[in-house]
Amino acid sequence: MILAALALTLAGPACDEGAVQLRTDFVGAGRHGCERTEKGFRLTVEPEATPINPSPWYAFDIISEDGGPVEVELVYLDSRHRYVPKKFAPGSAWHDPIPDRVELLDGGKRAVLRLDPEAGWTRYAAQMVFTSTHRLAHYEQFARGHGFEMDMWGMSGEGRPVPKITSAPETPGHPTVLLLGGQHPPEWTGTAAMSQFLNRIAGGDDLASEFREQYGLLIFPTLNPDGIDNGNWRFTMKGGDLNRDWGPFEQVESNLVLEALEALQPDRCLALMIDFHSTRRDVLYTPAPKANADPDDFLPRWIAHIDGAMGDEEGFDVSANHNPGLPTARTWFSETYGRPGVTLEIGDETEPLRIERLATAAAEAMMQTLLERPVTCD
Repeated sequence: MILAALALTLAGPACDEGAVQLRTDFVGAGRHGCERTEKGFRLTVEPEATPINPSPWYAFDIISEDGGPVEVELVYLDSRHRYVPKKFAPGSAWHDPIPDRVELLDGGKRAVLRLDPEAGWTRYAAQMVFTSTHRLAHYEQFARGHGFEMDMWGMSGEGRPVPKITSAPETPGHPTVLLLGGQHPPEWTGTAAMSQFLNRIAGGDDLASEFREQYGLLIFPTLNPDGIDNGNWRFTMKGGDLNRDWGPFEQVESNLVLEALEALQPDRCLALMIDFHSTRRDVLYTPAPKANADPDDFLPRWIAHIDGAMGDEEGFDVSANHNPGLPTARTWFSETYGRPGVTLEIGDETEPLRIERLATAAAEAMMQTLLERPVTCD
């Protein structure tokens, strides 16, 4: 008993005690071990499994009675520092990233964040903490506001709703565009791009109205709610990378999309699939030319329209040779339907206004391109 009490005294207060606290007891925080240091705190940043794509997510709250400087050292067990910290405060909008307060050590295996939180509660995170509940409310509002249909198509592995949004022309036999999002939890900029993309195709102008009169939409905006709420780097809570399950279909969530595609009436006529993600740059991953998945030359025409819409500003990089042998949504869709499957990736640190411009240009260009040479359902 005496030794145990002495050890507790030497260790000092826990991270969630005292005048300055660090807490990770909120939805989406992730897996972090915490200990106090002389200047603040040390967090270990752990993935949900290994090996895994290096998407080292972190999120934590600082609660300080008086505010003032505090250091948080991030120690990466299976990766290196990737995401610039962002700062949030109660009732505030997105804050600017704070890269000038980060010192990388040991080749990026450690990162020291020199923070200056206000008195009270301040959140720091790799990207926006946008939980499955927040997303559900966001997309419900979108669907109601634009006359789209939304239903809870099924449940995730841990029992969270997986929403499906649809819009269909009145005339039967229309081609359908499939839009996917939220497969990988930390990829907030891809989620932001999808939201802007949806807002544009739901517009009331002639282009958007004509597009929706000719094409149906099948949208799964939040495919991995379990991973999002558990702060995962990549996986679902059933132990797999969802964007490596298109073909095996061993995950509940990918099977929900398959069931929705099989239920399309009358002839499962698909025109295009776009899957929204984030990476280190703004890039479109397209099928390899030998895949024979672009019979109408949609891709070069679409990309030309995007570049035209962006004007003097650089648009997307384009790559047709990314992960060609893996069972991604892009590859499976292209091989199954003989139509373009595209992964639209937004850079981790792409600024919000550029995300809006890129997503709007991509949506307008998609509608224009598909209307120029309409897909027919035989």
